[in-house]
Amino acid sequence: QQECGAGQWVDQACTAGSVATPPVYACTEAKQRCIDTAWPQWSLKVVPPSPRFVTMPSIGTPGEDMIVDKLTGLTWQLKGTTTATHAYLDALSHCTGLTYGGFGDWRVPSRAELSTLVDRQASAAPYVKTAFAGDTSSERYWTASPISGPVSASARFVDFSSGDVFSSVQGFAYRVRCVR
Repeated sequence: QQECGAGQWVDQACTAGSVATPPVYACTEAKQRCIDTAWPQWSLKVVPPSPRFVTMPSIGTPGEDMIVDKLTGLTWQLKGTTTATHAYLDALSHCTGLTYGGFGDWRVPSRAELSTLVDRQASAAPYVKTAFAGDTSSERYWTASPISGPVSASARFVDFSSGDVFSSVQGFAYRVRCVR
């Protein structure tokens, strides 16, 4: 029997030939899984819906289109992310104060959420899903995931020039793509 560490919980035991509940994958052997609670359950799904990303026109100002991710249920800001840069705390304020597409409940995405936009199969940078390619720079984008510990003035970002997640001092200015 498998033991789970801190920040994890035990999912059901699988019986060979059955399907895990929720149906995330088919069980190929009897086992017990540990799920890291820092990552949302939707990140465990195998087959994303098709099409996964759908453009949603603005309810208010024309040109403020959004992208709805049918896998995660998140709605992403589409325009206005390629030019302005913000220090970490300014990025948090920017998103929470943003009225875009007729909505005012925007926020900075978590590391797990922003990582869902990375496309490792892209032929060149920016390494981002096609729906966002024209509106994403090959730059660093803040996440809402601060680093805890001795370097508490740091936070994580996704670098779309490589598709990787790194951490940085919060005073540096990077781009931000808001989510709701």
